[in-house]
Amino acid sequence: MGWWGSLFRSRPPSWSRFDDSDQFDAFIRLLTQRFEAAGIHADPSLLRSGSIRFQAGADETEWFLNEVAQACASAATSAWDRLIDEHLPGLQLPSRAPPATDISSLRLQILSDSYFNSLGLAAGSVVQRRLAEGLLQVLMLDSGGALERTVTPEMARAWGQTEDELFELGRNHATAADKELVRTQSLVHAGESFDVLVSNGFYTGAFVLSALRRLEARPGVILAPVSWHHWVIHSISAGSSLATLQAMSGFVESLAGQIRVTAAESLGTNLFWWHEGTFEQIPFEERDSRREPRPTPALAAVLRGPPSA
Repeated sequence: MGWWGSLFRSRPPSWSRFDDSDQFDAFIRLLTQRFEAAGIHADPSLLRSGSIRFQAGADETEWFLNEVAQACASAATSAWDRLIDEHLPGLQLPSRAPPATDISSLRLQILSDSYFNSLGLAAGSVVQRRLAEGLLQVLMLDSGGALERTVTPEMARAWGQTEDELFELGRNHATAADKELVRTQSLVHAGESFDVLVSNGFYTGAFVLSALRRLEARPGVILAPVSWHHWVIHSISAGSSLATLQAMSGFVESLAGQIRVTAAESLGTNLFWWHEGTFEQIPFEERDSRREPRPTPALAAVLRGPPSA
């Protein structure tokens, strides 16, 4: 894997932060027992994915398990029950919990279309916006524990702010939560240079969106949102070319194949051109067993070399 091998994670899954497989297995067994004792059927294979969905009254709810796992990963097994109590107080069903109205817990999360569609949520039941082809911006409530819930239109109206204001607030809160966790690794791959942003937090996307809002330089940036924890970025300069897109795509495919993330955390391998406040997906074409970029004329015009056919 070379010098950037530290970016890649192996079993146990990266979201858990467990280093030992036996310890992770023991954590899953205990968590399964705790859920079952609370009357929530918990398939261990689903718990291993980092989240669990279940019916709470008329609503389907999803709980993310990242933070409780990370707390237990860094503690003695004798402390796990107490930590589960702290992060999942009583494993209380959301339908019986106090309404989540604290706007300070609002976060902006990025989800792939495929994962969002797998949740089976009713149309219009979640406050979300299109970010780019295949990607959504979704407003979430982060309790500071393992429970993360989508924001409904009813919740948004109760706060008395416009949708634009709520998305800005969610982005700012998420950026503040992760800004100390994001680290940047500059690298050269196939003769082309770009940066990899890596974070142990869950809101790297919001961090990137906040940074882009402050970026005025043209002609823009090439971005690859690989997961909640990994973004690959190239700022277009005089030296940028179609070869840059080719090299970046190859690196992104390799990175995505080696990291261990949950279905919720995975964002894909597509490349996007960010310019003038918009994300434009960059088309690729399979030719002679390799993917070749086919940028739009507008993007080709700012890259060195002839435009694509």
